[in-house]
This record gives sequence, structure tokens and C-alpha cells, in this order.
Amino acid sequence: MVPKQPSQNASSSNWLQTAMNKIEAASVYLAYRVVWLMMAVLNPGHTFSEIKDGNMEYEQQVDAVNVCDADDPQFALDEARRYMEQEEQRRMVIDDKSKVMLTVAAILFAANAAVLSRLSVWWFGLVPLGSLFMSVYLTLMYFRTYTLQVIDYSKITWTDTKDTKQEIAQQEFNCVAGMESQNSLRIGVHKASRRALILALGSTFIVVCIQMIQPQPKDALVNRIETDAEVRELLRGPAGLAGPQGEVGPTGPTGPQGSRGTQGEPGVSSVVHKQNYESSD
Repeated sequence: MVPKQPSQNASSSNWLQTAMNKIEAASVYLAYRVVWLMMAVLNPGHTFSEIKDGNMEYEQQVDAVNVCDADDPQFALDEARRYMEQEEQRRMVIDDKSKVMLTVAAILFAANAAVLSRLSVWWFGLVPLGSLFMSVYLTLMYFRTYTLQVIDYSKITWTDTKDTKQEIAQQEFNCVAGMESQNSLRIGVHKASRRALILALGSTFIVVCIQMIQPQPKDALVNRIETDAEVRELLRGPAGLAGPQGEVGPTGPTGPQGSRGTQGEPGVSSVVHKQNYESSD
């Protein structure tokens, strides 16, 4: 029986899948590099290498705990679980704040992008727009900064109850240490995003004030229409034909009688006639 040869379509699909995986890995690497750079700028006091390694201890970290020699393994187990719940609640609080901040930043980003073309000096709007982009980008990357901490039950000895509790408590304390480190890094991302949002709000306020104070330039078309008589005449167009004469309106009411005028001088013709009459006598 002749073995079935792989089809050309299968080999092409494998090549495409490999290429996509490489592109995705390179994109993720570049994306995190940008995040580390933004965090180094917006989180003074932490170096780029510290941020890259995830060593951003904003709060007191729990030191390494060794419960192998604990007298009461149940107490150690309860404490480990209490710490795990505490760190989980801490993460959820940061998540809720980041969701609200992401919504606000996204709305402001869309609003600034819409009014950018209306600014008299458009590049003024790039400052708040760039800050908002940083805030949205950091918040989106924040939700990728999480690694699930699990207990490896295959390494637990189940022969003795005390030893089992001690080993589980030890692994849970190790998980707590990992959760604390991740939460500290996530707090750093959240703080950098919040500072970028505050910078965007401040720069937006400044741009709005400058836009209100600065005199608005007149539109070139409007300016030409106002200054060019030929353009106005062209837009006005030729005069239309005279319309038909309308009907005679009704006679208005008789006005009030005027005052009597001054008496005029005697006429010349009557004087001449009197003189002629006397001479004939």
C-alpha cells in the first residue's frame, strides 16, 4: 500500500501558518517594547530594565514563605488562601478602574480626532491626541499583563495529611508571590495610563483656550466675495424682466382740509383796465 503524499495545499497552509506565527510574535514583542518605553517615561523612579523585568514594587511585597516546618499546616493553608483572595480582589479593583478609564479615554480620543480638522493650527491637537492614544494603548495592554497562577498537584505528596497541607500551602504562597508581582506591574501600567489621560485632559484644555483666544481666520472664498465686485456681480446674475403692472388700488380716504394760504398781490390786468376807463372819460 502506497503511503499518501501530503498535498500541496497542506504544505502551503503550514507555511502560511508559520509566517503568521512569526509575524504575531514580532508584533507582540514590539508592542511590549512600546509599553515598557511609555511606562519608563510616565513612571519616574523606575528604570527601563526594572519595568522590563516586572520589578515595580509599589507596595510591600510578601517575602518568601517557607511552611515546610509549620506546626499547624492548616493555619498556614488558611493564611495562604486568605492572601490569594486579597490579591485577587486587588486585581479586580484595578481592573474596574482601568475599564472606566479606557471608556473615558476612548470617548475623548474620538472627540479630539473629530475636531482636529477644525483647529486653526491643526498640529496643536496632536498633543492631546497623542496622549489619549498612549492612555488607550496602555490600558488595552494592561489587560494582557496577566499570567494565571496554578498549583501543580502532581508534585503533592498525598500519603500524609500534614505533609499534603504543608505542600499545598507552600505552593499557594508561591502563587501569592507571583500574583503580587503581577499586580504591582499592572498598577504601574494603570498609573502610566492614568497620567497619560491627565496629560491629555490638560493639553485639551490648553488647546481649547488658545482656540478661543486666537482670532479665527476668515474663509478665503468669503473674503474674495466680499472684496471682489465682479465675483459678487457674477453670483448675483442678470436682472430679470419687469413683471406685469398690477391693478389700480382702491381710492384712499380724503385727507383733512389744509389751512388758508396768504393773500396774493393785486393782478396787473385790473389796474390797466381802470386807467383806460378814466382816460376815456
